[in-house]
Amino acid sequence: MNLRYGKGYTSIVKGGEKGMASEWEELEKLSKDELIIELVKSRRAMRNMCRLLDEISKDGASHYLYDRGEKPSEEWLSKIVSYAESKLDDGDHLDGSDLERYGVDSETADRYCYGEDW
Repeated sequence: MNLRYGKGYTSIVKGGEKGMASEWEELEKLSKDELIIELVKSRRAMRNMCRLLDEISKDGASHYLYDRGEKPSEEWLSKIVSYAESKLDDGDHLDGSDLERYGVDSETADRYCYGEDW
């Protein structure tokens, strides 16, 4: 499933061939937890875009365009990790930047991915 902005959504249609599916059809396949994770990811992206636009309108350049994310509970971190891992390409390994895309703060993401106690 491709949930990136501006991309087409592909799905397997009757007969096994790939076809285009609507965003709604793709999203309805997600669990409630997966939808919440995608929503946080989208909100984070929107905050970053708003900050960037605000700074460009003031300064003409952006000096700060990164949303720091939040420290999730252990339960939510586990859900986010599982979801993020399910979106990786074969052979790829989860790293801190993967978790940060889903709204996890960099400190928590790094501690989780690099084996430090948290």
